[in-house]
Amino acid sequence: MQYHAELMQNDASRLRSYMEQQRITQAELAERSGVSQSTISRTLAKANKKQSKARARLFAYAGLVNGDPTDSTTVGIKSVMRAFEKIWDGSDSEARAVAKILEALDSFRK
Repeated sequence: MQYHAELMQNDASRLRSYMEQQRITQAELAERSGVSQSTISRTLAKANKKQSKARARLFAYAGLVNGDPTDSTTVGIKSVMRAFEKIWDGSDSEARAVAKILEALDSFRK
């Protein structure tokens, strides 16, 4: 149990440092990473009791390894976020356009 508490504290510190370096708020990070502001708040408060997909997405966006660095979910999300950041100009209109493209790709999975 002590080991888990130390990991959570380390995650909170790393996320807080990332936010300070980027000079962004919890709300801005939530919007950019695609997770809720409450997920970020719980992570910073060390209140997350388990690893979740939202938490993995948050850490992948920030470029911070969350848990096992070989975890396919973390690696996959990180790859997608890097590709997205390469093509996105930061505007809402382009974000909507990229989202439509990704949603259209969903039909190929069925």
